[in-house]
Amino acid sequence: EKSVPADALQREAKQGMKQTLGRLGRYSAVRALSLLLAVIVAAYFTIIVANMDGELDRLMEAQIRDEVNLEVALNPQYARLPLHEREAIIEELIQIERRSMGMDEPFFPTRSLNFLRAAMTLRLTFHTLTSSRASTLLAP
Repeated sequence: EKSVPADALQREAKQGMKQTLGRLGRYSAVRALSLLLAVIVAAYFTIIVANMDGELDRLMEAQIRDEVNLEVALNPQYARLPLHEREAIIEELIQIERRSMGMDEPFFPTRSLNFLRAAMTLRLTFHTLTSSRASTLLAP
């Protein structure tokens, strides 16, 4: 009977282990990429279905209106203005904010892909006015 040196057996065992780990790594990478792709596709379909009736647009519009109305109501400079001027400022601020949020762009594909990017990076809140920005946009 032919004897095999111990170091040759160890080399074969190491080589077999490397091959096994390589196959396991490739399998895991393919599996992870497949799952990631499935999550992205599912999220995108969810975004499209959620906005079929323009629901996301209505939510964003309502949030913009609430934020702008609150900002103008809390700003003492606007309180001294006549009602029609305040309403004009509110409408202008709303339009500025709508443009800054990209609501003047078509939903498909531009805004839907922006929603997808936000969802995938876990930025799940809408961008809204801040006190300092609203004050500097249209100072009376």
